[in-house]
Amino acid sequence: ECLQDGPELLNEYYGSLGTTCLHLFQTVTGGLEWRHIVNPLIDHISPWMAIVFCFYIVFTSLALMNFVTGVFVETALQRGREDKDVYMINHLRELFGKLDENHNGQISWQELEEQGRQAHFMTPP
Repeated sequence: ECLQDGPELLNEYYGSLGTTCLHLFQTVTGGLEWRHIVNPLIDHISPWMAIVFCFYIVFTSLALMNFVTGVFVETALQRGREDKDVYMINHLRELFGKLDENHNGQISWQELEEQGRQAHFMTPP
């Protein structure tokens, strides 16, 4: 790419808002090499544009990683809450099944008192 092609390259990569957004998206996702899009900025606008461009890449990459990490963490937390709920429901079923000695689907005060005296239902002091 020659320096004479600079205005044409600037127009190709940055000719309109849509084209600019597409090319910036391509640089972040690996579809376009950075040097192709940043060299016309460095050569015909300012070498400082390389720093601005690098900040854009870093910011966008970190934002994308943060978003993806957030989705994974939220999914893991949701599944953990669901597992905890299932665990508690199963243990409560088991407890109520043990408390209901005559298997009539109801726990009487007498059944509760009798089971409460047994060691496995008592909590340590």
